[in-house]
Order: sequence, then structure tokens, then C-alpha cells
Amino acid sequence: MNPHILIVINPHSGKGEADKIYHDEILPVLKAAHVVVTYVETRHAEHAVQIAQDLEIDKFDVIACCSGDGIPHEIINGLYQRNDRVDAFNKLALTQLPCGSGNSMTLSTHGTTNAAIATVNMLKAKKTKLDLMAVSQNTLLGHLTTKLSFLSQSYGIIADADIGTEYLRWMGPIRFDLGVACKLLIRSTYPCDLYVDYVTKHKSEIDHHFATHKKSINDSLEIVTEENFTLKAPSLNQDPPSTWKKLDRSHADKLNVLYVGKMPYISKDVQFFPAALPNDGAMDMVISDTKMSVMEAIKMFDQVGNGHHVFNEKVLHAKIAAYRLVPRLKNSRNHYISVDGESFPFEPLQVEVLPKVLTVLLPEGDYVLTGFTNPP
Repeated sequence: MNPHILIVINPHSGKGEADKIYHDEILPVLKAAHVVVTYVETRHAEHAVQIAQDLEIDKFDVIACCSGDGIPHEIINGLYQRNDRVDAFNKLALTQLPCGSGNSMTLSTHGTTNAAIATVNMLKAKKTKLDLMAVSQNTLLGHLTTKLSFLSQSYGIIADADIGTEYLRWMGPIRFDLGVACKLLIRSTYPCDLYVDYVTKHKSEIDHHFATHKKSINDSLEIVTEENFTLKAPSLNQDPPSTWKKLDRSHADKLNVLYVGKMPYISKDVQFFPAALPNDGAMDMVISDTKMSVMEAIKMFDQVGNGHHVFNEKVLHAKIAAYRLVPRLKNSRNHYISVDGESFPFEPLQVEVLPKVLTVLLPEGDYVLTGFTNPP
């Protein structure tokens, strides 16, 4: 039976060429494979959330986001907000085809930013369960709000250099590099209280964790139940569990990068989480601080291309199940918290893994190879 794919395209993705990329490179491959296609364009911000909320899930097998990373984030959260979200997450697989400026899911799952090749790889891939991350914050009225994250959360230089340079988007990717360089040169720090539920606390443990889960790649499609969406951690209004460890003040007071993610690539040529695994029940946490010299920090950022920055002895790298971030900046103006590349309120947040809830398409049930398997 030919698969039914819903194409959700953001015509403004990247340089506004998403529709051309789709018709010139993606659609011919889908036609040759006799795929049944339904095509929908997003018209405004959060439109993909509405599309996912209103979708007749029985009509489709796969949702393919022809966009950057914003549309997958919206689709996932639209499905999460449905009354029948259990059925939706069991029925549908989600993938991304590269039509945006940030194509993290495509790079991590299909290993390319070539749209035609990514489409071929998608059609040959296996359905596999992916862990998601539940991001919780309190609203101004004190109510807990939770959204799902598939990619990353950042606080510090990364968030400020990304969200804080949106007005320079006309410059292209170099805007981010300039933002990072500026923050490094002026030795920006982002003090915080950080409480962590560690899966592996020491770098020596990550090798074993990575090798163990690589050997037992699980591409079985376990059934999602409402239990999968139940948050296990205490509310933000309560103290974190005593088993969670607070980051030492020697790091927390001088922190300049807190980056937590679930996919190895966060953009082309940037493997920030090279040890990430699809469904190991853990997120990768990377932390650096200003105890590094400027030159050491520049070298670290230069190494993110091959993922070797995590081997730097001054970089904290751990596998974690949950964490709570409480910013301690005296002036939060012009500072940001980024979730999947989207700006979130600059307020305390708590994140925990939701194991094996999203179905994605992966080659042999695993992410593409990264620099973590080839250390320096």
C-alpha cells in the first residue's frame, strides 16, 4: 500500500525558496515512489500547531515538514495538545525535509541538506521511536505550562547569539558566529542555579552508556499510552528532588553556555551533541564557563564542527534525565532562553525526558554517525 504523506511547508523558510525546493527536488522523488501526497502551506506563526490539532490522523502515515526546525516543533506541540494525542502519536511518523536555514532533524536523521537525497533516505528509513523533552514553566498567573521539545534548550551565549541576533537575519549564518564571538570577547557570564538528575555524571561513563545503547538499538514501535506523557518531576513550585544534584557554584556563577539536546546536529556542520541517541531515555547536557580563556573558548567552538568539543577537559558533558534551571542574572533585558530555536520566557524552567513517544524515520533505526565514534 502506498504511504500517505502530509507535506507541511513553510514558504518563508530559509531564503523563501522552500516551495521551489519542494517542487524541483522533493516532489519528483515522491511521484517516482508513487507516494500519495497532501500539500499544506503555513500562513502565519503557529499555523502548524493548528494544522496538527485539526488533522484527520487516519488519513496519513507520515507528516513531512518542508521547513526549518520551527515547523516540526509546532507540529509536535499541536499533536500534544489534542484530546486524542495518544492515538496521534501512535499513528503518525514525523520527519523533516531540508527547506529551511536550520535543518537539524534532517541532518541528524537523513544525513544531508540535499532535499532530493533526504527524500530518498526518508523513503528507505525505518520507523523508530524518539524520546522527547517536556519543558515546563510557570505563567504570570502561576499556572504550569508544558511544551514539548525535540531538539534543544539553551541558556547563555548560544541563546543570546541566536535569538538575540534575529534582527541581523539578513546577514545569514554569520550573524550567529558574530554574536558568539562578541559574547566570548566581553567574557559574558550567565549565573544560575541548576539542578540535575544525572544518568551519567562523569565523562568516563558516557562511553559505556553510548556503546551499550548503540549495541541495543531499539527500533520496535512500542505503544504510546497516556502514561508516557505524565510528568514525573515535582512542580516548579516545589523543591527539586533530593536526588538531583546542584551544579557547583564555581561553575554556575561563571557559566556562559548551558546547552541541552536530543539530536546530534543543531545546524549544518555543527555536532553539538555528538553522543545523542534516539531513545536512550537521556538528554545530552553541555556546559562551559569563563574559567576558559578566550582562546580556549574559541577553540572549543571551532571543534563543534566535528563534535570533538565534548572531549575538552574544561567542558562539562553528561547524560541527564531531567534538570531545573533558575537564571540569576540581575538584568534579564536582552537575554534569552531558546527551545528548539524558539524564544521562551526568561523564567525558571524544568525539563524532563519523555521516553519513546514520537515516531520518526531513521536509517537502520539510528542517527547518522558523528565525531563521538572517532575521538581526537
